Amino acid sequence: MAPLIDPSLFDQLKAKIEEDTDVRKGLDQILDDLNQHVSSTQGLQTRIHSTPRSKCRSLTLITSRLGP
Repeated sequence: MAPLIDPSLFDQLKAKIEEDTDVRKGLDQILDDLNQHVSSTQGLQTRIHSTPRSKCRSLTLITSRLGP
């Protein structure tokens, strides 16, 4: 008697699950990097907005060294 479910189906499902896990790990890493950049940008933005006009020149020099 033949099995009702083809056993190779389980291997295919396992491969798809592993592929999905790899993609999720990659996305998690991208999100972690993005969150780190957002946090840095927000901190810099807070510093910029709390700096008096008289000190904006020195802040411009500091931020220009950070790069894009």
